[in-house]
Amino acid sequence: MGRLATEGVHQESAGAEHMMHLLVERRNADAVGAMAHPPRPHPEVLRLRFDDEHAPIDGVPAGLRADLIRVQLEHADGAVRRRGRMWLPFDPLGDPDLHRPYPFESKAASGRSQAGTGRRRFTTDNHHLLAELTWPEAEQRFREVDVALLPVGAIEQHGPHLPLGTNTIISEAVARAVSREMGILRAPAFHYGVRGPERESFAGTAGIQRKTLHRALNELLAEWEDHGFQEFILLSAHRHEAHVEALLMALTSSATTTVVNLFTIEVGDILEGSPFSEHGGELETSLMLHLAPDLVRMEHAADVIIDSKTLRKYARGRVATPPPGSRGILGVPSRATPEKGAAVFSRYIQALKEILREGSGVE
Repeated sequence: MGRLATEGVHQESAGAEHMMHLLVERRNADAVGAMAHPPRPHPEVLRLRFDDEHAPIDGVPAGLRADLIRVQLEHADGAVRRRGRMWLPFDPLGDPDLHRPYPFESKAASGRSQAGTGRRRFTTDNHHLLAELTWPEAEQRFREVDVALLPVGAIEQHGPHLPLGTNTIISEAVARAVSREMGILRAPAFHYGVRGPERESFAGTAGIQRKTLHRALNELLAEWEDHGFQEFILLSAHRHEAHVEALLMALTSSATTTVVNLFTIEVGDILEGSPFSEHGGELETSLMLHLAPDLVRMEHAADVIIDSKTLRKYARGRVATPPPGSRGILGVPSRATPEKGAAVFSRYIQALKEILREGSGVE
């Protein structure tokens, strides 16, 4: 049991470690001796677990779903849903997705995956992540779906309280949600963007030149266009203007390319401050508190307020570094809450779905 908890297969190691934790709590001498380090508790293994990527609530036919969940809850200590690396309390019987059509039930009704319904072809099949398909499966899916989402992130400092991959985490989470709901294929995120203008050394921050990102995207889109894609949605959550320009310059032979910068979507009614005058402030911190709360170090956050004119210069590369002493923060992260983050995230999802349905892009 000790070896299973430390070396076991991915799906069972948490359960094994939690059982070891329970045995150690009961002062079982054999259990204590089997572990080199004290085992961590994993209370989520005693609950009914949902994961939007691998164990979604709509993974069984709609007619069986509620009754099956009720039976499972009789033998579980409640339910949880995965958010980033956290398992959060969840009421599956009260969730709107409980009534979402089962993929194979909804395909015939929606008709979106059928040829001849217009330029865009969507599908409600769960096979929406390109990286998890084999090449024969990908070949089949390309006959059914001709729209692809490509999140483009960045590895950049966001102050001492947010992770370097904040831009990627946000854009990838939106892409994941929309691809599942609309049946659009999602390509693996491109994690590196055009670096901002900082000359101060922030450990881990790394980027590429605008021409490098432009060329990389052109080559990727050309490959996928040859395989049958007719439309690409480049999704980003990075303000640096040179980064956005590289996305806007991406070219294809005949496919449509739409660039969606999430930070241009209006969310000012949700926040206390301006969403356009920050970096690592209320907006991004709220989103991260919602999407990946275990990666946020609020004890290291500090409010740094600058005027919008200076921020615009910073975004355009005319100011080389954030103000001295800011530690990379521009804005008021103390105003951030996970509830604001959830509301902004929902707004982003709805806006992107409308863009896809209407066929118009956001510059």
